[in-house]
Amino acid sequence: MMVGRTEIEVVSATGSAAAAQPLLPLPTRRFVIARRLLRNRLAVLGLLVLAALMAICFSAPLWLPYEHVLTQVRDATFAPPSAAALFGRDEFGRDAFARAVYGGRISLWVSLGSAIMATAIGTLLGMLAGYFGGWIDAIIDRIIELFLTLPFLLLLILAAAVVRPSTTSILLILGFFGWAVLARIVRGEFIAARQRDYILAAEVVGCSWPRVAIRHMLPNVMAPIIVAGTLLFAGNITAEAAISFLGLGIQPPTPSWGNMLTNAQDYVISSPFLAIFPGLLILITVLCVNLLGDGLRDALDPRLRL
Repeated sequence: MMVGRTEIEVVSATGSAAAAQPLLPLPTRRFVIARRLLRNRLAVLGLLVLAALMAICFSAPLWLPYEHVLTQVRDATFAPPSAAALFGRDEFGRDAFARAVYGGRISLWVSLGSAIMATAIGTLLGMLAGYFGGWIDAIIDRIIELFLTLPFLLLLILAAAVVRPSTTSILLILGFFGWAVLARIVRGEFIAARQRDYILAAEVVGCSWPRVAIRHMLPNVMAPIIVAGTLLFAGNITAEAAISFLGLGIQPPTPSWGNMLTNAQDYVISSPFLAIFPGLLILITVLCVNLLGDGLRDALDPRLRL
């Protein structure tokens, strides 16, 4: 029986021929996704706070000279928060607010870049393993199991100890070692989607495997990919902080939220504000990313009613 292009697209959008409905034009689908996301107040709040944090950190060179990060005021060491130094001053008299802002640039960039890298690697390998199966699936699955077997934090510590710590090296380390869980999720979703009617129909009419995998299968597994990607982003923030806390991450005097916590651990009792502010920034960022990820999952899931 000849299956038309329209029918394939309809079934691909819903994941079930029985529940097929007219495929909406791209602008309408984008409007529906935006409307779903805006209905989730927690996701919108997370997006706004996260956007504000990123805007403040990444626009810092426009309104906050970098000299404030390194300038030492020796007669104001451990000064509490004030109008002159919103987050107080550290053991060298440096402005903790300026260091938190510029440290946020590094922490957010490392976390976001490594999450994108890990998501790309995990999605590609999971897609290949789930679509083709056979020996390709066996090889990729063994690699995934190898990465999942080894403790993630131990791998990060060993890699950071071998490679000279820098922003680029930490980003690459987190991206290279963080893809295994997402690849396992994508592999399972592609295996489940491989035998669905709309995939068989697309192959019958002669669609190439990249078109079948990317055009018909990938949109239907975007929800778990988005959620896993946001969790990677959130997890990488804490991982970068953990590596820096152990002295293997971004090295002083370059600030990051992680090494600010490291430097503050000896002064938690006498000057707790040095640990409270970077800790709160990490906490707020991770929480906002998780809230946004949940909202995007619900908004992008094609199985939900429009």
